[in-house]
Amino acid sequence: MFRIIYASQPSRGFGSLEMSELVASWRDNNSKLGVTSFLLRLDAHFLLLIEGPPRTVSALMDRIWDDARHGDVQILLTGHDSNHHSEGHALSYADLVNGHGDGAALGEITGVCEGLCSASPLLHDWLSAHANGHPALQPRA
Repeated sequence: MFRIIYASQPSRGFGSLEMSELVASWRDNNSKLGVTSFLLRLDAHFLLLIEGPPRTVSALMDRIWDDARHGDVQILLTGHDSNHHSEGHALSYADLVNGHGDGAALGEITGVCEGLCSASPLLHDWLSAHANGHPALQPRA
């Protein structure tokens, strides 16, 4: 299993309805590609974990790099792992801006981030800087 966690800033604001439509489209696409993911909308940022076959995940990241909706893409963690953190989730979504999305997804994302922060100082530092007001996401020292 290959994993990438990245953060980005949307190039513009997205309303709740538009985000719901995008999430549905991304779920369908992930299912077709055989990848799974967690998406967290946090203030002016997105945090996304993508897992799947290495070539597929890399090709998906190439599309993300070229997508004008993403700005300031920062790769926080990459690598192979036998643990499949997003297994069974074409796309789990939690929106901490508007309180939408899958409520269980926030708990799962929190657990994954906590577990991976020790492996990625970049993820730890990013969460420390951007998870203000969301204590569940603040990494432990």
